[in-house]
Amino acid sequence: MSGRGRGGPAPVSAPPRPAPRPDRCGGAPGRHPGPRHPRVAMAAPAPLRDCQAWKDAGLPLSTTSNEACKLFDAILTQYVTWTNDKSLGGIEGCLSKLRAADPTFAMGHAISNGLVLVGTGSSVRLDRELDLAVKTMVEVSQTQPLTQRERLHVSAVETFAKGNFSGACELWEQILWDHPTDMLALKFSHDAYFYLGYQEQMRDSVARIYPFWTPSIPLSRYVPVGDHLVSFLFSLFFMVSVLALP
Repeated sequence: MSGRGRGGPAPVSAPPRPAPRPDRCGGAPGRHPGPRHPRVAMAAPAPLRDCQAWKDAGLPLSTTSNEACKLFDAILTQYVTWTNDKSLGGIEGCLSKLRAADPTFAMGHAISNGLVLVGTGSSVRLDRELDLAVKTMVEVSQTQPLTQRERLHVSAVETFAKGNFSGACELWEQILWDHPTDMLALKFSHDAYFYLGYQEQMRDSVARIYPFWTPSIPLSRYVPVGDHLVSFLFSLFFMVSVLALP
């Protein structure tokens, strides 16, 4: 009876399954490894720019505090990249440190007030603290020799605060005419154009400055090429939604 039972032939054992092969790419064993890609090290973040670095970039800042310059760069970087870097203290933390590093730093006041105005849509008519901050910015700018670029930045933020968005954009465009790599002027104007629905102006503004940007310039990868199309589609969707309301 060996090898056979009374009810028929003995069951045949299934052949042993081969041991799963380890994935050459480090994935789960037994799965197809897929295409192999070389491991590319992530580029280290660019060092924050001090007084001399800003001067070398053709965008001097009127402060003797290297810490203030670096914090200004940290805030600008987080604004442009839409991040809140906890390792830097986030935007709010950097703004607080910036005010402490140099309370009379005009561009520090400009970026701080500009972010509140452009980034949140707050109004000096409804926010007394913001109104005082804008007035302080103007007073600070009048007590020291600033570059023409810095004075235009202060004027643009003040103009925006008064509700004259188009006028503010004209001032930022004046900055970009002589300083096409001024990312703060570019970003503020770009966002203001979006609020206004000025798609052509947004496109033309970027087109004018784009040839001056090279990969070696910090934040060059964030120059908003193509973003105007996204903004246009968003604005179109908004308008269609509003028009569709009963």
